[in-house]
Amino acid sequence: MEEMKKRKGIEGIKGIEGILYRLNPFDRYHPLLAMVLLAATAAAAEPPRNFFEGGAFESWDEASGMPTATKWRWSLPKEPFAAMERSTEEKHGGASSLHLKDGSTARENQTLGHVVGKDELKKLCGKRVEVTAWVKQVVASDPKVVGIGLWGRTEGGAKISAHDWTGTTLPTDWRQLRATMLVPEDATLLIVQLCCANGWGDTGEAFFDDVVLSILPERDETAAAAAAPAPATPEEAFRGFFENQPAVVTDPWTRPTIERGCFWEDGRPVFFLGPWIYPRTHIDWKEGNPDPQGIGHPAYVEAPGRAIFQSMGFNASQLSAAWSVPGQALYGLGLPDDWQKADERIGAFFPRFEGQPMVVDFAFGFADALRKADPVLARELEQQNGSWHQFLPFCPEESPGLRYYEAYLKGGARSTLRGGANVFVWELFNEPVYKCMCRGNAARFAARMEKRYGTIERANAAWQTAFEDFAVVARQTEFQQFPRLWPDYMKFMGERYAEVLETCKGFVREVDARPNVYFAEQSSTFTLTDARGAGMDYRLVARALDVLAYEGGVRFGHGAAKADAAEAEAAAFKSTVEHLFNLDFYRAVARGAKPIVNDEHYCTRVEDGKRVPSRKEDIVTSLWTEVFHGSAGSFTYSWDKRSWEWKTLDEARRVVETPSYKSASLLNPWNYPPEALDGFAQFRDELEPLRDAVLPMPRTTPASVAVFFSYPTLRMLDVDKFDFRARLLRWYGAVLGAHYPLRIVFEEDLLAGLPDGVKALVVPVARYATPESASAVGRFAARGGTVVADADAFLRDERGDPLPESSAEILRLDAGSPDSVPALLDALAASGARRDAVLERDGEPGGLCDIQVIDRGDTLFLLLVDMGAREPQAGLLQWNVGREGRYRLSDAATGRAIPNGDAATWTAADLARGIPVTVNPQERLLLRLDADKQP
Repeated sequence: MEEMKKRKGIEGIKGIEGILYRLNPFDRYHPLLAMVLLAATAAAAEPPRNFFEGGAFESWDEASGMPTATKWRWSLPKEPFAAMERSTEEKHGGASSLHLKDGSTARENQTLGHVVGKDELKKLCGKRVEVTAWVKQVVASDPKVVGIGLWGRTEGGAKISAHDWTGTTLPTDWRQLRATMLVPEDATLLIVQLCCANGWGDTGEAFFDDVVLSILPERDETAAAAAAPAPATPEEAFRGFFENQPAVVTDPWTRPTIERGCFWEDGRPVFFLGPWIYPRTHIDWKEGNPDPQGIGHPAYVEAPGRAIFQSMGFNASQLSAAWSVPGQALYGLGLPDDWQKADERIGAFFPRFEGQPMVVDFAFGFADALRKADPVLARELEQQNGSWHQFLPFCPEESPGLRYYEAYLKGGARSTLRGGANVFVWELFNEPVYKCMCRGNAARFAARMEKRYGTIERANAAWQTAFEDFAVVARQTEFQQFPRLWPDYMKFMGERYAEVLETCKGFVREVDARPNVYFAEQSSTFTLTDARGAGMDYRLVARALDVLAYEGGVRFGHGAAKADAAEAEAAAFKSTVEHLFNLDFYRAVARGAKPIVNDEHYCTRVEDGKRVPSRKEDIVTSLWTEVFHGSAGSFTYSWDKRSWEWKTLDEARRVVETPSYKSASLLNPWNYPPEALDGFAQFRDELEPLRDAVLPMPRTTPASVAVFFSYPTLRMLDVDKFDFRARLLRWYGAVLGAHYPLRIVFEEDLLAGLPDGVKALVVPVARYATPESASAVGRFAARGGTVVADADAFLRDERGDPLPESSAEILRLDAGSPDSVPALLDALAASGARRDAVLERDGEPGGLCDIQVIDRGDTLFLLLVDMGAREPQAGLLQWNVGREGRYRLSDAATGRAIPNGDAATWTAADLARGIPVTVNPQERLLLRLDADKQP
């Protein structure tokens, strides 16, 4: 018995609580309810009446083909069941049970209904009724398709319902399900439902037995409350709080709205700026001695909160992570020894922020507690995918795994809101990798493929396989062994991940029903261009979520990057080109409608492989770069000292000099000298007078060059490994560094037709492509567009079959070679693609120089960041405004006017000839151009 309870993840639940759990495995830890039920049962003089005729299925009426001769009671689906019969092979009690099977993926709910008679219904109206049934599931295409329920209508036409589900797609033993409802006084219809496949397109098979529909005993609430003892332990009271609280529907705080791809407050666009923080103060700001080194900067003295953050220029923060212990309690696990002390600290932490907006993620759950309590269950829940990330330790596809996330999301959200936090974005998953080949997903995939292909013969022809039927497909565990099937599975994975996000949003909304609350997930740096992330289609993620979150930052300094950085360190040490690509990718999938936010911003400076102190100018430059590439907010990693690792400045240097994630801690004085922290307030002060003009989307000028991103090719990296990322970033970086306004495009953009302003299409990698996208490329070339593509682009379809040879004029180069870049740039120059501005200087640039322009009509802004130069360089900035007129030029950061020699204004021709500038290495040059309105 103890082993069985451990396998269910409820170690420590004994006696009546264990019995209650077996009655309903989804009701967790209800000792008081159990006592009330026992008392009510003891008080009942007779067993309650069963209003379900023939619920034991001990007979079958052959004439009607129904479980009983009372034919009017039974409500059948339009699509016949594959099987509806009495079974003597499987039974819970007695000699037989009811067997239901649905194999159709039609748009139909395969549910058998038992109609309650009018006279019986009168006895149920105004009563709390319950239907229970024992169910043994054979298979289900979704965790919520096999179950039982009550459904009906009132006199006014309102629908009423209550259901309980098996909660898994896998076979089960006999288990009792129960659904409870208060039947309205004016109910006119009530049907008991035995659900075989409740959901359009879903399939299932199960046995049902011993169905009981009864009136629950009336409860004397006052007597029950008086008789019920207080919770025996603080742990029970803690657990009960998180189980029983209603959703939060209002609070005293305000939250931003989302308009035109950014956040708005009080009718103005706002950029959310803050640090990435932990929900604690007692380690780095010890009471009585928060600054033992005497550094003196307020950030070292005062613990995180609204006051210190406002003084630093912060208007928000990103919390990592929601407290996991409440979820641990909801899941039914024992609590850690120090949970009460931690609860006190959490309770004292959030009031410090006084309603300042906060992003909260769910990165750190209670996986270790579950592994300790039930190592067998924990191993079963681990996702069937070697690249599964530690922040998503278990597969959410099956009931126990999904309940893990449900418990963490609900418990963590409730804990955060209990403390008064003004959360405006919930980050559901942190750095996810989603590519699960568990049994449930295999079954879902098989069902969807049956719906898509219709017959196994058509599927085999497409996949070049020899599956006997789709049931055999559902039993596979290594789909990548079938290369032609793999694209279908990876598309399915993208759909499933978006569906899981929708489900998890629903969990949080059961706790947080406040208005203007948004949802995100934060991708890892490698997700977009690596086989590990190919199971997530961020076009679908963008549809499912309100906010798109990413990580990383511009990397300052010179010398070789840390190529072998561990995964936990990767975000801090990716190249600037890759970070800007990720920003532009997100800008593309957001399509100007949804904010993109850096939930884990890194601003590190590395010289020849060694971490050196960052500068105030690094922070300012990095944040302006984020803005011009589309960001609506940035939370810099991380507001901590890691003070247990160092006591002196020399110790602080040794802790972080070899680059790691520790090298990004904002309050290590070697990483960021205290004066560097003033960069946040400087950026805020520079942005404040410009935000109305700068922040709304779209920001930068329309693209003249499109860079194609091939999801079909990314999906095939598991079966055809090659340098996808290197090819993509090489040509993207070349276009960016040559100062062409660019846009990332996908298959759907090609099919819709690229805008007339796009003169060139660059295809760094498209080894696999849809025939439709290949044809669209031909149409673009036929209209006069320049196409530069990798040598093997658009030659194979998604499964690797040759595509028809195109007559389109395509310049084919080897994107795998750096030698391809000069020819690429020559082709762009010949295409007539627009460049808003170009920097001309003596000598060759040493690396990426990024130029971005925002054009608001009478006012334009230009950002120039030269990441390659080591010394200040003089040059001419040739700015092509595209229209005549006279303009006043100024430094947008300081407001200082920049005269044109002896003249106060510049003509369009003057600007095109060049503005003399001095470019400081890796520092932003921010210019403003205003049309001169004087006659």
